[in-house]
Amino acid sequence: MVPLLGECYIQPPTAARMDRGEVRRLDQMLRTQRPAYRHHKSLQFGYVTVYPDYALLPVHLSVPPNLPPKSEFLPTFCVEVKPKQGWVPAPDRRLSKCTFCLNQYLKLKNGSIRCQSLYCPLDLFSGNRARMMKALQALVAAPQNNLKIFKDGVLVYGEEACSDLPTILQNWFCDPLQPLEATNVPRLVDKLCCLVLEALTSDLTGPEKLSDSETDNESDNDIALWETGCEGLVHPTSLPDGYGSNGCHRVSGSGLKDRIPAALVAAVAPLLPGPSCDWTAEPFPVDCILARILRVQKLEQTGTDRVYEAYRGRTRVRHLVRENVATSDYDYVADMLSARTEAGPGLSPLHRYLLATTAKDCSIMLAFQRLPDQDCRLWNHIPAHHVVQDSDGCGYVVNVGVTDLDPKPLSCIEKHRKRDCEVLTACLELLRPQAGSESKLFC
Repeated sequence: MVPLLGECYIQPPTAARMDRGEVRRLDQMLRTQRPAYRHHKSLQFGYVTVYPDYALLPVHLSVPPNLPPKSEFLPTFCVEVKPKQGWVPAPDRRLSKCTFCLNQYLKLKNGSIRCQSLYCPLDLFSGNRARMMKALQALVAAPQNNLKIFKDGVLVYGEEACSDLPTILQNWFCDPLQPLEATNVPRLVDKLCCLVLEALTSDLTGPEKLSDSETDNESDNDIALWETGCEGLVHPTSLPDGYGSNGCHRVSGSGLKDRIPAALVAAVAPLLPGPSCDWTAEPFPVDCILARILRVQKLEQTGTDRVYEAYRGRTRVRHLVRENVATSDYDYVADMLSARTEAGPGLSPLHRYLLATTAKDCSIMLAFQRLPDQDCRLWNHIPAHHVVQDSDGCGYVVNVGVTDLDPKPLSCIEKHRKRDCEVLTACLELLRPQAGSESKLFC
């Protein structure tokens, strides 16, 4: 993932070991900070990966320079965005809604949300500023698990946080002496979204490194690997056999089994309310973080039917040789790394799907610290590409880090098939009795 996304956005972790007692204590300490619906997922002891805290600025970007991360001089605010799937392969566009928007019906049915979000990842990844602002405003209004705000490393706003948004925005953007009643909250929300948008579309791949390490400059080999690893894969010459030129409808004779019953798709299609998700997009600045994440998501072009067929074939072979399926769930990682460095056909459809799936589930951490107005000498050490401005022209130093990049198990392909069936079943259950009053489902 480092050569695909860039070392400017990822600081590779260090490995460590924890014993059972340490993990038990950590599990208890973190329990109150985890969503209730994840409490049944306990931590397992063994190897762990230790990351820098992306909710804080690295020391070399602090204002004044070399302050400890939690300084009383100026607070550091961090916005975590989990953008999800911003692009759907053409063969999978069989319904008017994208994967994220369809999944809202399953969450609603299961009770994990009270109302549907108006956020659509296709808007955030559209490259269109108005649509991107609309997406960010929807995230702020209904953050679910897709947006969080931290102040000096402490969670203050999100699905499980109790702090109120007006107070947070006033602390971030306003004079602390200004009464809360005089705060124009909608304007501050727009200001927040504009600032986040600037960070998401800024190119941070300058000559200066983000890490405090002296060894994490991007090498020529990494850049070459980025070009060979992605460039030829995101522009396939043709769609797989069995799909029309628009990729939206199955045609006969493909020889592929439907991973989702065609009758279920046909039953849901006329029930989905408008408007449809907007599949159009405009170019991003080449090396901004959204462009790089989208590029990895686009590694998967063949569609889930073909990926699932390849997975079933591989699973059958593993059972024939009596291979332990559970322990071989991550064997593909070694295969993928060797394909990356050796001459040959390159990444398989399974490899591309699993890489793209990791990119669909990552989190972007955007850390901001306001630049002082009075003395530019306090911040003249900050590289220009690490400075952004809000809608009022106030400057902020910004750092962008990407987390949640763990490899997905091979078995997630079957898990995704079951989930997609559950999603469409939830759509049927919720939309049939709700026909004509779907707006009540939305926040």
